[in-house]
Amino acid sequence: MDIKAFLRLLGKYKWVLILVPLVIGVITYFLVKNLPRQYSSEAQIATGLIDQSKQVVVNSNQNSDIFKINQQFSNIIERMKMRRIMSILSYNLILHDLESPKASFRPYSKQVSGLGQARH
Repeated sequence: MDIKAFLRLLGKYKWVLILVPLVIGVITYFLVKNLPRQYSSEAQIATGLIDQSKQVVVNSNQNSDIFKINQQFSNIIERMKMRRIMSILSYNLILHDLESPKASFRPYSKQVSGLGQARH
């Protein structure tokens, strides 16, 4: 392609080339400005605290049992959120990935594996 013709084409559409990214940037800014800086994930955990088949009824006062279960669950959640526990978990996950890389990651799909073979 001729460079002069290409530059003329760019000059002809220079306002489009400037305005489109500018408009997209402004729209993106307004869509993203109210998003939180830190995201939290949610998960369900099974603690076995409220499984009635394994609970021994000591007294007939159910309110104290509900309070006790709620307190135990809160203690478990707070312990899981501790920075020290998260650091230990992250460290162990990194070690697991480094010690056994074949077991830590999923294998490539057939399409991605085929790309590497076709190259050679």
